[in-house]
Amino acid sequence: GRDRAGDQFVGASAEMMSPNSSHLSPLNRIICSWLIGAKSDGEVLILTPGSSDPTVVSVPGGGSARDDTGYVYADLQVVKGDAQDPVLAGAAVTYTLTVTNNGPCDVTAASASDTLPGGVVYGSATPSQGGPCSEAGGVVTCPLGALDAGDSATVTVVITTTAAGTLTDSATVSSELPDDVPGNNTDSEDTLAVS
Repeated sequence: GRDRAGDQFVGASAEMMSPNSSHLSPLNRIICSWLIGAKSDGEVLILTPGSSDPTVVSVPGGGSARDDTGYVYADLQVVKGDAQDPVLAGAAVTYTLTVTNNGPCDVTAASASDTLPGGVVYGSATPSQGGPCSEAGGVVTCPLGALDAGDSATVTVVITTTAAGTLTDSATVSSELPDDVPGNNTDSEDTLAVS
């Protein structure tokens, strides 16, 4: 591929660098950008997600693009909590999902889903941004839209219990970008319903 100045680059296909700190460049503008080409003299051609205008940047120390350029990923985390526990069977329970983008990159299509326990009646789901939420087959899905690195959004889910027992509600978060910390993409909350 070529940039607007006509310089020749190799490796013109876009690729995501491995989410590993050894690939992290001191140039913040390289982080969260796609590598779309490399020159032999220590320059790379990058493209920021959402932009159609590539940028030429110098790699510190003239190193290779493979070793020094940034990468694109976002560590999304969800934490789930209940407002009532224990609760009387037949009463309502309010769950709160808190979704946080731990970075380093912004996302444009964050989404939270909530798998409801069996034996409950779905009431409502209200996101702090994005939406609307929908429910089908006991799974609530809430599009949250853009979530910048460091920001959080919440979803409030209301259900009604129908019998005594332990209710396990599980929430999951995702976005359009890869996530190199998948262990915090899901969280569950147990609620005890008593008669």
